[in-house]
Amino acid sequence: MWTEVYFSQNGQKVEKLIELLGEAEIISRVRRITSDDGAGNTCYKVLVPQSELVEAQNLMVDRDLF
Repeated sequence: MWTEVYFSQNGQKVEKLIELLGEAEIISRVRRITSDDGAGNTCYKVLVPQSELVEAQNLMVDRDLF
């Protein structure tokens, strides 16, 4: 099961996180969400397998990505 580990409007931070997760051999997915209000706001969800959630969170804390 996939679990959300990060949510952001900053695409550059999401790309950096995906790169770090890949280097740590943690599988990840990005889900892009665009608002329907016409403002064009885009958010990104980063998902990891539930079995790798703690490892991903620890990596994010160690790299000060919160």
